[in-house]
Amino acid sequence: MATITFRLKSKTTKRNTIYCRFSKGKFLRQEFKTKLSIEPILWNVSKGLPKKNKEECKDILLHLKKLELFLYSEYFKESLAEIISTDKWLQTKINLFEENITERAIRVIEHVDYIILTAPSRANQKGSVGLSIGRIKSYVTFKSMLISYEVSLKKKIFFKDISLSFFKHFSQWLFDKKYSVNYIGKNINLLKTICLDARKQGITIFSGINEVKIIKEKKMPEEILYLSFKELTRINELELSCSRLINARKWMLLGCYSGQRGGDLMRFKEQNIVEINNLRIIEWYQEKTGKLVAVPVLPAIENIVNDFKLRPISLQKFGKYCKEIGFLAGINELVMGRKRYAKINLREKGIFPKYELMASHICRRSFATNFYGIIPTTTLIQITGHSSERMFLKYIGKTSYDHAIKMADGYQELLQTLNVIGEISGNELI
Repeated sequence: MATITFRLKSKTTKRNTIYCRFSKGKFLRQEFKTKLSIEPILWNVSKGLPKKNKEECKDILLHLKKLELFLYSEYFKESLAEIISTDKWLQTKINLFEENITERAIRVIEHVDYIILTAPSRANQKGSVGLSIGRIKSYVTFKSMLISYEVSLKKKIFFKDISLSFFKHFSQWLFDKKYSVNYIGKNINLLKTICLDARKQGITIFSGINEVKIIKEKKMPEEILYLSFKELTRINELELSCSRLINARKWMLLGCYSGQRGGDLMRFKEQNIVEINNLRIIEWYQEKTGKLVAVPVLPAIENIVNDFKLRPISLQKFGKYCKEIGFLAGINELVMGRKRYAKINLREKGIFPKYELMASHICRRSFATNFYGIIPTTTLIQITGHSSERMFLKYIGKTSYDHAIKMADGYQELLQTLNVIGEISGNELI
């Protein structure tokens, strides 16, 4: 990864010129002075930036952050070979920046590039450093979407253009593209995150950013797609001769009886199996949460776990094979859901045969739904990696009515138990 740092070269106590250093691996290291200077006492050596708590440093800090963003943006535009071919690349770019600093507006896509490039050194939600692969992919996808929006507008989008009105028009454009409500909400939230990150880097954004509301659509229980135990048995007993489908079925059953996300599932290896007190356990470090999860090897997947010849496949192919297996197993009940059209990256809401909606996500949801009420909810949450019981129940489509029914059933069981005890003792207990 290319890195950009700033430092003071002189060890005198007088005002020092700030130098910029650009490096990429062992073969590319360039350094050139900026037009800025600062007193050493106001410089944070460990961070390579002015001290933030000093009023006189704010303008310098803002200037350096804009320069850093500009250099990363220019780096993205050119090949490494072009940069290495000249020892004055950094000097040329700094001079260009200084010439245009007073009138230069920052393009939103430039900052998305900056976030992607600095992803390995960014703090994440786990409390460690480095954005996840999934998070980086979401920025890459958003960048492509924003470029498409710029094409439709026939102009580039700068931070100075962002306003509440912009968010509304962007949302409407996404609606016109027939994206789902939740997908639109996700991208609006990502744009908001990008704007807030830009503000931290000293870029001016519109003051009403916190007024932007994130839209969500609540899934109805009938839209929660999962495979019942009966359907899983049908899939397990299905006669298959195609090796890729036999392999995909093993992954599907392993996922439905272990409750892991597709990405974590495909990282299963022999080394994941440990034995504790004569109990065989599969261990996973979940990529999204960073947590260690232990899942017992259930009888339904004993043979699969013993077969260490599972061939990992991409989630895209896995989703395709799931649909084929579902079709062959006769999983054709008509259900409400969203069908994805990969070529145009759209989902259509409607009623479809269940097998057409099957993909990698059905494994984790099947596990959570099937074992709810059989295994304690707190244990299921630990296995699936949900952050709270509320999120878990929402994931499997449970509502307040389900709790009421469960309470009534429990009360009836209690009555029956007490009546049996009363008959044995000869006393009426309730």
